[in-house]
Amino acid sequence: MKNVRRHLLKSSRLIMSQIKMSCLKLLVILAMVTSSASGADRQFHLDEVSSIFPWKEFEHEVAFWKSVFAQYESREIIFHDQNDLRLVYYHQTFPSGIEGNPSEARRQRKILKNTTKKVQSLFDDIAQHGTTSDRLTGEHRKIIKVLEDADYKITSSLLRRLRDNMRYQRGVRDKFMAGLIRSGRYVDQIEEVFTHYGLPTELAALPHVESSFNYNAYSKAGAAGIWQFTRGTGRSYLKINRYIDERLDPIEATEAAAKLFRDNHTLLESWPLTVTSYNHGRNGMRRAKSQYGDDLRMIVDNYRSKYFGFASRNFYAEFLAALDVSRNSEYYFGPLVLEDPLEYDSIPLDRAYDPSYFTTVPGLSQEVLSDYNPHLRRIFASHSRVVPAGIHVRVPQGMGGSLQSALESARPSSAKLMVASDGSIRYRIQHGDALGEIASQFGTSTGYLQRLNGISNPNRIYPGQVLLVSKPTESTVAAAPAAPSEPEPVSPSVQAAADPAPPARYEVRRGDNLAVIARRFDTTVRDIQSANALSNPNRIHPGMELVIPGSGQALPTNHVVRRGDTLEKIARLYGSSVSEIQQVNNIRNPNQIRRGQKLLIP
Repeated sequence: MKNVRRHLLKSSRLIMSQIKMSCLKLLVILAMVTSSASGADRQFHLDEVSSIFPWKEFEHEVAFWKSVFAQYESREIIFHDQNDLRLVYYHQTFPSGIEGNPSEARRQRKILKNTTKKVQSLFDDIAQHGTTSDRLTGEHRKIIKVLEDADYKITSSLLRRLRDNMRYQRGVRDKFMAGLIRSGRYVDQIEEVFTHYGLPTELAALPHVESSFNYNAYSKAGAAGIWQFTRGTGRSYLKINRYIDERLDPIEATEAAAKLFRDNHTLLESWPLTVTSYNHGRNGMRRAKSQYGDDLRMIVDNYRSKYFGFASRNFYAEFLAALDVSRNSEYYFGPLVLEDPLEYDSIPLDRAYDPSYFTTVPGLSQEVLSDYNPHLRRIFASHSRVVPAGIHVRVPQGMGGSLQSALESARPSSAKLMVASDGSIRYRIQHGDALGEIASQFGTSTGYLQRLNGISNPNRIYPGQVLLVSKPTESTVAAAPAAPSEPEPVSPSVQAAADPAPPARYEVRRGDNLAVIARRFDTTVRDIQSANALSNPNRIHPGMELVIPGSGQALPTNHVVRRGDTLEKIARLYGSSVSEIQQVNNIRNPNQIRRGQKLLIP
């Protein structure tokens, strides 16, 4: 017991010392927020756009996120209240960040969990002994001062509530700077897209919040690209199949984001609500608006929903902070040299090609092609794939003519591969081919090709015969048509969706209920009941087909598990995520799937 007490005393002294150092550093940081990091003047102020993006009511939240973006490095953690971001209690610094280091991330999570408990114990001490007790140390009094400066009347019940409302936030100053540098590649084109659609160009700052302008970003939830489209939302606007993932194309994804903003603003008629809907969803913000109107401050303070959590409540303030920091980058970071805008030639493909023809052009390596065409990386990273017809391939400016010449000289035999932009693939059988070898080449099974092409005997195939080896990907079939040459006018009188997609149909599976299905398609139980004339929401059964109104989503794809399949491999194949597949199929253990099992791919 003596050793335990000695250890606890030592830990307590350590935490007290760290809090003291944190408070001193916080004073320095707060001073830096109000002064220039480089001596440069501010070039932009949020007041300039306050008629579109009001910010005064979110002043404290904006100040907090500006410190996260511009002051704290990724190895620095601040402990704060979830609701009142003025209340920053403690600061902790690690020797390094966790980027690309899972073991370090696990180690730091354990330490931060213990730190949280230790800081919470300070609240317990104050609640037990009172704010004037001689037992309190300077570290306790620092917390008391934070609360008094925010005009809190300190009571035991308040302290108990605040101790359980604490969270920690990692800084991103270094990541934000890197994102600013990367943004030079595309930010001008992104702003041009928003101008084309009649939208505020300030929206171009949102990728700093979503992805730090990381063009290869993938989230744990399966969101991808600088705009972090999930597969469900993205397939309403973009091509997403096993060969093409336009979420990774900064220009195509920006076009999709512009259409989404346009559609959401038409419905919500408020830019603060429209920005928040990018995180919380159009239907979610529609429900919030029905209760509290257009006042986002009122919604943030009062709206209660299981899915309207810390991220959604703070998304608008994060956007405002990112806008301020990005427009005043020299003020916060000193001079930065941004990447040059990406200049390229765009080559349309009227037929499919083997990827090897592209690399015959001097200077066009797989790496260069992948860099200029991130949405086609799956194609250029593997010689077993093909570049489909009906798309454009970008190459460094000046190389377009050489590439066209190389493609014109491509051997006619390349026509044995016929690939459409919808992801479907046909193969013309060559002399010496066997169905098993063809199946292996395309990563499928002999039985699958037999069923797909109505072949009873796998040995009875002949040269010149055309096989369908991959059906169109449903997410591509459901994708919206290309944007018109002129943007549609944005007006409150325009319908909520200018080109509404037909409602999706969903077959009820074992374990489903209307609440689960409604969340999956971002709609409501009441809307599903109305669309299907269901008087009792509990009267659904496996195999029953439901109309999903207003979802704008295609039905999930089906996948039959084959030998060697894992959820990770299947998720990569369809551009989905393991967690999404688990959720849709009610799979608790991702390692327990069996050959022949039919999976829904969201």
